[in-house]
Amino acid sequence: MITGVDYTFISDISPNVMEDRFITKIRLLWRKPLIEEFERQGDRVELFFAKNKTMNRWHLQKGFSLDSNNEGCFMWCVRRIKGLKGKIRVLKWLEPKEMSDISSYNSYFSFTLIWEYSLVLPSLINQTKFSEKIYGYMTASLAE
Repeated sequence: MITGVDYTFISDISPNVMEDRFITKIRLLWRKPLIEEFERQGDRVELFFAKNKTMNRWHLQKGFSLDSNNEGCFMWCVRRIKGLKGKIRVLKWLEPKEMSDISSYNSYFSFTLIWEYSLVLPSLINQTKFSEKIYGYMTASLAE
């Protein structure tokens, strides 16, 4: 049985910075979460989060799913991507305002030091407040 819902984010923010930001936000929800390192080597980090031992036991039986409190364990993962290249079609400028009258155009971007962050949540973000909140913590961490 496959459980959990994956969400992916691409950023140039280092994993050390992101990990600190994200864990600080998780502690707003769970004061003392259980955080288990599944992997930490080179360009990869995988962290498993549970509210407590009871939730961890629930996860061992039910996988990434919601418990009776509509919360669940989740994973936070990061890996370095060696490069990302591709064509992008710019449809609309969001900022600065003085450039908003520029018409759409095609561009080519090339990035060499970027990180792929993943969240494995117990439900879709539009289905539960819990998954929406964890997703929000991730996007807020990226926006700082």
